Amino acid sequence: MMNENILKEITDAGDISELAQKAISLVEYSRNAAVKQIDKLQIMTYFMLGCWIVEV
Repeated sequence: MMNENILKEITDAGDISELAQKAISLVEYSRNAAVKQIDKLQIMTYFMLGCWIVEV
């Protein structure tokens, strides 16, 4: 009986829609954070390559 009530609450269209929107937001946030980290790493790599070229 308790499981049926929980299932009804979970499958409510509003709850699932809200959950889906939160999941989408989390994925977008993660992608943006990953892009920023990759950009930083790429800049550091190019800087170090430039330093090595100047030293040689």
